Amino acid sequence: MAIMIDTAARMPRNESMTPQGIFPAFAVLLLLSVPWLRAQEQTTSLVEGLARDIHFSDRMTGDWGGARATLAEHGVDCVLAYTGEAMTDLSGGLRRGTAAEGLWEMGFVTDLEKLLGWKGGTFHVFSYWLHGASPTFKYVGDIQGVSNIDGFDTLRLNELWLQQEWLDNRLSLRFGQLAEDEEFMIGEYSSLFINGAFGDTVTVSGNLPVPTYPMSAPGIRLRTDPVDFFYFQAAVYDGDVSAQNLNDTGTRININRHDGFFSIYEMGCLVNHEKNSKSLPGSYKFGAWYHTGSFGDQLADADHLSLADPASSGTPVFHQGNYGLYGMADQMVYREDAKSKHPQGLGLFFTGGSAPNDRNLVSLQLAGGLHYTGLLPGRDEDLLGLAVTHVDIGDNARQFDRDTNAFNGTDNAIRDYETTMELTYRYVVNEWCFLQPDVQWVLHPGGSPAVGDAVVAGMRFQVLF
Repeated sequence: MAIMIDTAARMPRNESMTPQGIFPAFAVLLLLSVPWLRAQEQTTSLVEGLARDIHFSDRMTGDWGGARATLAEHGVDCVLAYTGEAMTDLSGGLRRGTAAEGLWEMGFVTDLEKLLGWKGGTFHVFSYWLHGASPTFKYVGDIQGVSNIDGFDTLRLNELWLQQEWLDNRLSLRFGQLAEDEEFMIGEYSSLFINGAFGDTVTVSGNLPVPTYPMSAPGIRLRTDPVDFFYFQAAVYDGDVSAQNLNDTGTRININRHDGFFSIYEMGCLVNHEKNSKSLPGSYKFGAWYHTGSFGDQLADADHLSLADPASSGTPVFHQGNYGLYGMADQMVYREDAKSKHPQGLGLFFTGGSAPNDRNLVSLQLAGGLHYTGLLPGRDEDLLGLAVTHVDIGDNARQFDRDTNAFNGTDNAIRDYETTMELTYRYVVNEWCFLQPDVQWVLHPGGSPAVGDAVVAGMRFQVLF
């Protein structure tokens, strides 16, 4: 409801408002209004400028009125991003239901040469704020993890490191609080997918207490790029990052040789990555890892009895050390237009990893899929992905299940494998926001044929601030 007020009827008569006094008063009012009008014009211009800045920027908050660009000139790049999602178990798994979770990523990278004149130096600090329910633990029960942002609810330090580069960036040394999966086992095409198995291989993340998302550990990494198309890197980390709930802030630093050390080695070949290359680009990586700690057998105790045997001590025989191999390949097989701002086309990827089956639950992982950029007309930056990942339960763990049935006279399911297929589409709203609907089909969640195959549907979004 609009209320109209008759101001003329309520205003007392004032002699200054006679025709003789109107013009001087109007002139004074006009003079006083000039600064206000200029301020309004400047404010409008500023708002319009900020709107244009945000619209064309790669961050939601734009250039902060020039502050972000000023920081960048001094070598400081601030990062703030939020990823949120809801995942629903439509059928199978442990039970039906919906879990929502989110991840704040906060930190900055500093070029110390620009800031302090320290040639080749870089400082980095990064933290996570995780919250929400895990669809894997609450509903699906799978090994590989239907969401790669799952984690214990907390605000935690992720990485804190210093890096020094030499020889025109062909040799670098990084040390501090590090995460292994920030530099190793990184696939170009597989990073599109939401399932956790398309990141670090499950033969590492599913078997070892090592610094993979969302955990980090004290470590040191050396990398060399002797030529543009080849690199080699190696790293050593503390071998036991502890459980997330025991190290909820990520600041626990407890280097103990009895916990062992985890080392990893990777070489990579980058094919046709030159700026003006007319051939299709690809990358091929091969790596190995070793852990110096002790690992219990999945089947036998120190007396060579099955752990399922009532006569067993229940304490597994321990193996000294753990090790494994992995390989990764990304290859574009079709490109629409090499000259476009956002190269469009079809790429394929493959990942494989293995580990000894006597001391590991997961002995083998194989994954692969396709990745298409700009499939739909007018959607040049959108990404479509279809992939499958498969893990084998180790022979010793399977035999333990068989022995358990034999000794107890039961007929429970024998764990064998878990396979997940994922279809996903990333809709790029603009440079700082995307939406990503996702569907996953999980066969034998937890490796058990007794658990119904799960169908999981979800929606993820991400905003860069």
